[in-house]
Amino acid sequence: MIRVIRSAAYPAPADQVWQMLCSLGDLALWHPAVQSSRSVDAPRARVGAIRHVATRDGLSMEEELIAFAERDRRLEILTRTAPVPLSLMWQALTVFGVTATDGAVLRWELRADGAPDWTDRIRVWFGDGYIPAGLHGLAAHLSVQHDKPIN
Repeated sequence: MIRVIRSAAYPAPADQVWQMLCSLGDLALWHPAVQSSRSVDAPRARVGAIRHVATRDGLSMEEELIAFAERDRRLEILTRTAPVPLSLMWQALTVFGVTATDGAVLRWELRADGAPDWTDRIRVWFGDGYIPAGLHGLAAHLSVQHDKPIN
């Protein structure tokens, strides 16, 4: 089992960060590794919603929102189809408010099972590439919205 957890802090309100995640078709607006993303049947997050994601390096995935907790600012995604031999890929994104700074922390967790000869490649691609790129891309997008740099 592959398990990756990454997080980033943002000087933007937790609700603003959360709203970015809830717009399922808008992933390409802030994730630099994503060429396009579209929500098949619902622009906003709801359990059962399907999203198609195409990455800049030519990969495509179909994802399903399997859990959505507005109050906890948490969503869970199951990858239904992927370009790598996976038997399971699950992601959870949770936004926490930081009271002292009125900022937010985004925790992005991935668990995956795949062919043994692909384990390291999957871990590196997601753990060192896709997820960190998304965290940094979200920071850049929020920075533009706030018109101030986010480190």
